[in-house]
Amino acid sequence: MRIPSPRTGHNPPDALDVVRVRHYVLVSVLAVIGFWITAAITRGTVFLETFTGLVLLTAALIFSTVGWVVWITIWRGLSLRALFGRPPKSVWAWTLVATGAVAAYLAARADVTMIMPFLEQNAPTWLADFYTLSRRQPTENKSISFVLRAVLVGLVFAGVFEEILFRGVIFQRWAHAWNRPVGALLASSVLFASLHGFTLNALAYALIATLIYVRTRSLWAPVALHMLLNSISILDLDPVEMVLAPIGLGAYQEYGWTCLVLSLILTGGIVWRCGGALHKPLPYSANIDGPQ
Repeated sequence: MRIPSPRTGHNPPDALDVVRVRHYVLVSVLAVIGFWITAAITRGTVFLETFTGLVLLTAALIFSTVGWVVWITIWRGLSLRALFGRPPKSVWAWTLVATGAVAAYLAARADVTMIMPFLEQNAPTWLADFYTLSRRQPTENKSISFVLRAVLVGLVFAGVFEEILFRGVIFQRWAHAWNRPVGALLASSVLFASLHGFTLNALAYALIATLIYVRTRSLWAPVALHMLLNSISILDLDPVEMVLAPIGLGAYQEYGWTCLVLSLILTGGIVWRCGGALHKPLPYSANIDGPQ
């Protein structure tokens, strides 16, 4: 007889018992090594330029993530239906998504206007370059092929597979295994941020998206949030500056501090509104036990 978890309140599902995050890490490392060796052989050197290295890293992560998600759903029995749940229908749920989008976007603007300039002036070059490269840079390339690649990587892969991976699997696996959902929230958010340059925006986004997921029990909410933010980034929009500039807060220093303070306030509100859901049944457990 299986003993119910005190955090989930019922027998934990078999699928979360058999999933192992370390398997994904191993597959990702092997994929990166394989892509790098292949590129080195075809190019005749292991010293690849930065852009090529980033492209290879992105391709390897996409390959390994898609492959691992397919494996754990088809061969390990994890239910995508239970991971995603039902699309939210209430106004308050989509208000959370909108609030989260504003909070994460403000954190991104604080990144660009405060943290990045500070690192460029005071931090070692490698750290400043790493942090800068982790941010999407504006581009004048608006060709059809560029748009298609941006949609494929920024919306389909990042918006769907990253949410399945980090919110749907990694966070819930660790919360289930450790029986400490707050610790799993922090650990999975730091892992997400580490793959995005440890940016303030990435960390804030990961915390917000996970809290919205556990509160709504619907992965559709963070998927929509992720796609919305990436769409703004791809289009290189800055709607906040359009509001703050006319009232005298358009200068970088004032603008950056205003974005940071507003982001902290909104993020705090989301934590207050959604934090209690961390101690309720995990979304996967609730969805697989309830009517689908």
